[in-house]
Amino acid sequence: MRGSHRIDKSKLVDKIYMLHQLRQKNAEMSEQSSKKSDFQVRKIHDIDDDLGKAA
Repeated sequence: MRGSHRIDKSKLVDKIYMLHQLRQKNAEMSEQSSKKSDFQVRKIHDIDDDLGKAA
C-alpha cells in the first residue's frame, strides 16, 4: 500500500491555520481572563500533539 502513511496535507494545513488563530485569540484573551486562556492553551497543546504525530 504505497502512500498509506502519507499525511493528508489539507488537514494539516487546516490544523496549522487553526493553531495560528488560537494563538492569536489566546494572546488577546490572556489580557482579559486567565481561565479562558487556560482552555485555549490546552486546545493548542492538543493540536501541537496532533501535528507532532503527523510529522
